[in-house]
Amino acid sequence: MAATVWKGYLSFGLVSFPVRLYSAAPAETVHFHMLHKKDLSRVKEVWYCVAEDKPIERSEIVKGYEASKDEYVVIDDEELKKVAPPTASTMEILRFVKNNDVDPIFFESSYYVAPDEKVGKPYALFLAALRETKVQCHRQDRDA
Repeated sequence: MAATVWKGYLSFGLVSFPVRLYSAAPAETVHFHMLHKKDLSRVKEVWYCVAEDKPIERSEIVKGYEASKDEYVVIDDEELKKVAPPTASTMEILRFVKNNDVDPIFFESSYYVAPDEKVGKPYALFLAALRETKVQCHRQDRDA
């Protein structure tokens, strides 16, 4: 299965269930490894502390925002979650539109959504809403 590009909840009306968003088409990029020219061995990335003039472990690294020249505010993952917009974890469906109603210029990439867990009833309601509104729905059956 394709790699997950987003994980969260799909919500419409009073119904909500966990989903994963997948890229519908694989990226057409070539990935290279960095090699030592002399012997073609892989090169390792090293995190380096300028103040102590030595390599450090990844576990010693924190995120920081430069508030002014050489003054930083340290931000941890929990703080980032608190300021994340609601769409960071929930995709809310406000209405359904037909494919023909959206200009193709707005489609940069194609994605598909699949339930993240066994969520039979909420997912069945979602599919019924798609059918009722006559919105095109392609479905790959999973154990729900």
